[in-house]
Amino acid sequence: MLVALFRDLWLFFGSLTASWEIHQRLMHSVTRAKFKFFDVTPLGQIMNRFSKDLEAVDQEVAPIAIGVMSCALAIVVTVGLISAITPGFLVAGLFISAMYFFVGKFYLRSSRDLKRLESVQRSPLFQQFGETLTGITTIRAYGDERRFIRDNMLRINTHSRPFIYLWAANRWLAFRIDVIGDLVAFFAGAFVVFSIGSIDAGSAGLSLGYAISFTENVLWLVRLYAMNEQNMNSVERIKEYLDVEQEAAPVIEKTRPAANWPSQGSVEFINYTTRYRSDLDPVLRNVSFKIKPLEKVGIVGRTGAGKSSLALALFRGLEAEEGKILIDDVDIGLIGLQDLRESITIVPQDPTLFTGTIRSNLDPFSLFTDEDIFTVLRRVQLIGAPTPITSPSTPLTASRPATPGQVNGTSHSPTGTSSPTNKNIFLNLSSPVAESGNNLSQGQRQLLCLARAMLKNPKVLMMDEATASIDYNTDSKIQKTIRELKSTIITIAHRLQTIVDYDKVLVLEKGSVVEYGHPHELLKKGGKDAIFRGMCEMSGDLDALQKAAKKAWDAERLVDVE
Repeated sequence: MLVALFRDLWLFFGSLTASWEIHQRLMHSVTRAKFKFFDVTPLGQIMNRFSKDLEAVDQEVAPIAIGVMSCALAIVVTVGLISAITPGFLVAGLFISAMYFFVGKFYLRSSRDLKRLESVQRSPLFQQFGETLTGITTIRAYGDERRFIRDNMLRINTHSRPFIYLWAANRWLAFRIDVIGDLVAFFAGAFVVFSIGSIDAGSAGLSLGYAISFTENVLWLVRLYAMNEQNMNSVERIKEYLDVEQEAAPVIEKTRPAANWPSQGSVEFINYTTRYRSDLDPVLRNVSFKIKPLEKVGIVGRTGAGKSSLALALFRGLEAEEGKILIDDVDIGLIGLQDLRESITIVPQDPTLFTGTIRSNLDPFSLFTDEDIFTVLRRVQLIGAPTPITSPSTPLTASRPATPGQVNGTSHSPTGTSSPTNKNIFLNLSSPVAESGNNLSQGQRQLLCLARAMLKNPKVLMMDEATASIDYNTDSKIQKTIRELKSTIITIAHRLQTIVDYDKVLVLEKGSVVEYGHPHELLKKGGKDAIFRGMCEMSGDLDALQKAAKKAWDAERLVDVE
């Protein structure tokens, strides 16, 4: 009893500690993996590792391993007991063991590969199901539900097929183990009959009793050993993700920059070359340019020119193959990623929001006051002018929740009069935000991400087509707000109107810098080398763009003279 208690406690605490450690290492490995890992790894595969594979590690590996040891020990005791009573059994035991070995080996090889096939086919099923849920609105709009249902059924069948074959193999094993086990009972009984007179009845009964139970022990030994190998398949798949290439350290004490870095906001690329993977061509080639403090630079180029890759390089999503990037004369390749990414800010092309509230998305670490948050919401045009204060607990009248008497956003009094209520959810910082911001429009999501960036008031602000889903009127107001920021601003442009009055324009072509200068100077160029002018001509607004660039040029010259 004490040995069994010790065994179970050791099994429980040992497996709990091991699975906890594996989960922690897996989480750390995936969250610290390089960006290219997520570019080539489907979400379904990552979900599979954290669901089914971790479930096997948590619940099955240790108990089944103990079961294998228990069955093996029982078989050794049984063979030893029968051989001690009837030594002649050892001769037949050798042949029976050989038969068990070949049957077990054949089953193990089949079941191992069937289990691997089942594990591999689970990821596409998860991925297709998740993608269907995400795009359910579009699927219904096009009336294409049947195709996705058929695709889902096909993947379910493909996933279930190895599982069915695995259980068929189990039945195959059980039948053959039973037949071979019957030989054990037969030979044990035969040698007892041959030994009548030399052994007592009690020993003969003991030998036959253990011989009959021998078949079940062997069956479960093979079956549990196969399950153990199958579970090790899950451990192997997790081990694969534990060894993915990791990003640089968050903090490097030897090269840690000053607490107020960057204080100026200058950015310089020096002969910078990088690629997404070693087997691909470079996406940026010998890029060299310098951005002075507080300058506003627009980046333009055709699709695939390397604009978004430049943004990734600034945040070390891509590591330098050659050259370096300096921010305030500090080589960002030598400092920790946490120090770098906390010091500069990006507004991404695809807005990233999390389940929570307006406040938790704008200020997740509770560093700013309500008034600071409302100020940036006004600056990005998500809310209008301040509402009169009615009480200390309600800084904005519209932030109060609707009363039970409100219908469709209108407050109805007992006398029958009604007064309109502002339904703008951004007036209440406790308003919920759904997963990925699905309860907001694409434009609102982009503006919320822009507000989050402006709240930090960074010295270097990178905007990757941050206002692509916003109407022209709102965009013009936001651009005016952006120009008033005391920051170095790097904008990947989707509308030439937004960057034509910037201090500089960087034109990329096939990962190389082909033009860099003031928009007015670039528009004055002619010939085949005038790529920026050609882009303005193709937009159909060349005259308006020239006037805006000339106006900015004259204003800049006037400031320089003063």
